[in-house]
Amino acid sequence: MQAITALCTAASPLSKRTTQQVLADLFGLPLSVGTLANLEQASGHAVAEPGAEARASVPQQPAAYLDETGGREGQQARVAVVPQG
Repeated sequence: MQAITALCTAASPLSKRTTQQVLADLFGLPLSVGTLANLEQASGHAVAEPGAEARASVPQQPAAYLDETGGREGQQARVAVVPQG
């Protein structure tokens, strides 16, 4: 449920109220907005360490392919792909 909540509220432009309805429709789960906020926060904590490791590693790579994509409310998604080997 945590991953689906993060997908709906962070990766997709769905409000918490719309996410509530999606989860209720798909899974029959009547979750409060507060529960959704707690799930969002837990998702942020879950990816914090791997994200920090990736941000530290990318500048040290001999090559990186970067993309920045604009998102809602001025947010940007940044992706870096580095070759392995």
